[in-house]
Amino acid sequence: MGDGDRFIAQDRRPASIDPVDPASLTPRARALLFLPDLVTDFLETSFGEPITVTCLSQSNRDDLIDQDLGVGPGDSVVVRESAIHGANSGRPLIHAQVRLAEAGVPSELVEDLKDLSVGLGRLLDKHEVVCEREMLWYGLDRAETMSVDLRGILEGDRFVARCYRLVAPGGVVATLVERFS
Repeated sequence: MGDGDRFIAQDRRPASIDPVDPASLTPRARALLFLPDLVTDFLETSFGEPITVTCLSQSNRDDLIDQDLGVGPGDSVVVRESAIHGANSGRPLIHAQVRLAEAGVPSELVEDLKDLSVGLGRLLDKHEVVCEREMLWYGLDRAETMSVDLRGILEGDRFVARCYRLVAPGGVVATLVERFS
């Protein structure tokens, strides 16, 4: 099985995201792409410093239809956009977009999301929510085609993007799209 075979929904990669050959990526970008886990520990080890999460926006929505998350109109979803950077260096590392199905996690976790400086991975650990990761798709995103402006969040104008979902015993908990350069 090739590395790309780990992604089960590559055919659903958004049309605005270009295909990319993983072999063309730097070793760190390739490791981030295929890491079957949340990135916090990897980033801290790789860059030798703690990470800081800055929440760029967060809202509650009940009007989304998301096939990968398994939600429809009336389902309560937390939508969060964050920047992850080195705590000491300020180095930009990851841009993350999360959709979290509130019904799939403890209400205390949803409440803790109001602390905008804590990442989802740390909250899942704190509340002992055990999830498997299902890698969905990956590709190369370009600044000029993105719906979000990453100037000042990530360096460059082309970003590796990956999408995956977190699946707990009761079902899908969240979908995440992460971008990094």
